[in-house]
Amino acid sequence: IPNGVDCELFRPATRTPGEGGWRLIYSGRYDPAKGLDELLQALQGLRAEGRDVHLDLVGGGATALRNDFPERAAQLGVADRVRFIDEVPWQQMPALFGAADIFVLPSHSEGLPLSLLEAFACGLPVVTTRCGGPEEVVDASMGRLAEPRDVPGLQAALAATIDDYGSYDRGHIRRVAERRFDYRAVARRIHSVYEEACVGRSR
Repeated sequence: IPNGVDCELFRPATRTPGEGGWRLIYSGRYDPAKGLDELLQALQGLRAEGRDVHLDLVGGGATALRNDFPERAAQLGVADRVRFIDEVPWQQMPALFGAADIFVLPSHSEGLPLSLLEAFACGLPVVTTRCGGPEEVVDASMGRLAEPRDVPGLQAALAATIDDYGSYDRGHIRRVAERRFDYRAVARRIHSVYEEACVGRSR
């Protein structure tokens, strides 16, 4: 049974994809294990291709980890395209997702993170890695998968998602989230498991 997301709170926005440049969003810890260095390198590569791409990194204050990523972004020449947004109340996350076109999670290892499900609920195509959990839920209709720590592969997956953006049905992505990951549906599944277990014990 997966994590659950509030599909009433997390909803698709009305942003026109690519308007004012393509906007990527990451939500999570500022942790090297989340693949942020690889993501900044991929952003550098996308800019070298002449693509107008911007990146929001949300969640820096969630841990006491040292944040060297602003310096790394400057070193790679992409500081003007990256916003470092500190940890925010979860009620503010839908607006940040609503300002984005693509959710990206380039982790080295993951289960099934809530941020991925929140992106689905907002109808965002995703680019993530085959790092444990994401490959169980991300198919070609939802986004693309790259290998962990593979900068060229991540860059190519992001470029392909931008180039083929019109092939994604954001309504479909949203419907999958409602059917599989809305917390009400998840609660019903949990209730069913407990009910079955209780009936089994009473026999």
